[in-house]
Amino acid sequence: MKGYRFLTGAVVGALTSATMMVAAQAAGYPTKPIELTVPYAAGGGTDLVARAYADAAKKHLPQSMGVVNKTGGAGAVGLTEIMAARADGYRIGMGTVELTMLPHMGIARFTADDFTPIARLNAEPSAITVNVDSPFKTFEDFLANAKGQPGQGAHRQLRHGRHLAPRRGGAPGEDGRQLQPHPL
Repeated sequence: MKGYRFLTGAVVGALTSATMMVAAQAAGYPTKPIELTVPYAAGGGTDLVARAYADAAKKHLPQSMGVVNKTGGAGAVGLTEIMAARADGYRIGMGTVELTMLPHMGIARFTADDFTPIARLNAEPSAITVNVDSPFKTFEDFLANAKGQPGQGAHRQLRHGRHLAPRRGGAPGEDGRQLQPHPL
């Protein structure tokens, strides 16, 4: 965990420095506070990264950077507000994988091409995990079991759209497995 914190701090610090140096080159920017929109609720991973970034920005900007959470529609509400904001650098936002997923799911009227990434703050790897006592020791073990018992399994998700990865091999429900949204 300490290594993760160090790496996160190093990445945030480096990206903040690079982003802020470019921003500082613009004539007098910023002259007022910057709003960093997070399209998800406070306390989640994206929110925590945004708050770390805003905190690190204090050392490099003459103005504050405040985090504002705009929730709804699996991120579509906040992302739509970011897209519609004046392109003056005073309203920026956290983009996540949902930028590419929501348009294909019919939830949003934007595409990833409607946004310009200016800094990568972190990488969000996904993993399939099982209890340590599970008979599955590899992903191949898991797949063999699932294929041998069609309709007998389920998977859970925490965020809307994350179910697409397990379904990549076929249409939803094609293998008989059911999606079980994780109760929060």
